[in-house]
Amino acid sequence: MHEPSVRVLMAVADALGTSAETLLAQAGMIERPADGVETAINAEQRLTPEQKTALIAVYRSMLPG
Repeated sequence: MHEPSVRVLMAVADALGTSAETLLAQAGMIERPADGVETAINAEQRLTPEQKTALIAVYRSMLPG
């Protein structure tokens, strides 16, 4: 199955009025809770919520399993 890009996921999430992270979690594609990297991304004040979601999605896509 083809995996959509972060841009597509963010557009779908926006259309549904939710975050891409929430969308991915509800689809069973990602797990929660966040680890140390995700905590650092979420704590970074210079990033927008959309940028944080995109970074976390890219980070998770690179993890095994």
